[in-house]
Amino acid sequence: LRHAYLPVVPGSAPSQETAEAFAQEMTNGPIFAYCGKGPRVALLTSLAEATQGKPVEDIIGDLAEAGFDLSGAAELIKQYQKD
Repeated sequence: LRHAYLPVVPGSAPSQETAEAFAQEMTNGPIFAYCGKGPRVALLTSLAEATQGKPVEDIIGDLAEAGFDLSGAAELIKQYQKD
């Protein structure tokens, strides 16, 4: 079990560096990421996936299936996306 402290302040977007660090953690196996109701984890996950080049439509669709509507964050997610 490893520990990584990557705080996300409610009401603000994580930094590019935080999203990239989370993406790196995602490559190391399963993650337990905690947020009271999950929206910060959902946003951080979406931004981390964007830094890895996953299409925004796929990110939003996957999270919608999990119960999170991030359609309003599409432009933000695109900002983190690598070409």
